[in-house]
Amino acid sequence: MLNMMIVDDESIIRNGIKSSINWCEYGINICGEAADGIEALEKLKLLKPDIVIMDIRMPKLDGLKVCQEVIKEHPGLEIIILSGYDEFEYARKAIELGVSDYLLKPIGAEELVNKVVKLKEKISQRKAISRQRELLLRNSREITFILIKKMLNGEEINFRDELKFLGLEFSKDLYYPFIIELDEVFKEAEYLEDRKSRIMDIFEQYYTQEGFLVSIPDEKHLFGILNI
Repeated sequence: MLNMMIVDDESIIRNGIKSSINWCEYGINICGEAADGIEALEKLKLLKPDIVIMDIRMPKLDGLKVCQEVIKEHPGLEIIILSGYDEFEYARKAIELGVSDYLLKPIGAEELVNKVVKLKEKISQRKAISRQRELLLRNSREITFILIKKMLNGEEINFRDELKFLGLEFSKDLYYPFIIELDEVFKEAEYLEDRKSRIMDIFEQYYTQEGFLVSIPDEKHLFGILNI
């Protein structure tokens, strides 16, 4: 169940979004609401929702300024902006700031549900990737010691079983292990960690569904497996 917050200065719109749709059916919990930008900022910090539906024009602090503050503090937060036809320029600026999507008023229930469900899938996938990465980091020593030792000894490795034992499952039958050796220019700790982090971020972006990449304890290499 993901948490969603509604921010709009019109109570009829807040109540309409909240009560006209059975959000529980879609795995969404309405965790709170706010009637202006100042209240929104305070509650966002307190409630930490996954998704926010927010009007672009509000008293005290408009939606654009709220977005600027929130995106800076909570980069993973997904925001859907509500705007009128005459406020499209505001919506465009909000998209440039990094909001997820926007809807024009009056809001259609089906379109709103579709956008929220799409964001829910995006968040769920991101959380699953994050959990997998945490698991890999916790088990990186075991992964590298077990698999590298077996490879060096010339042993036959059933990668599917080994990875399943460590809590990882991939669907395909072919597994390619590989080692990335970092250049000597990055041997100093701060450069080394930065480069390793960049490489792992790129791998996660393109290959996270096909394998994994972890740091080898000697700190000069990365070890990975592609499931292709």
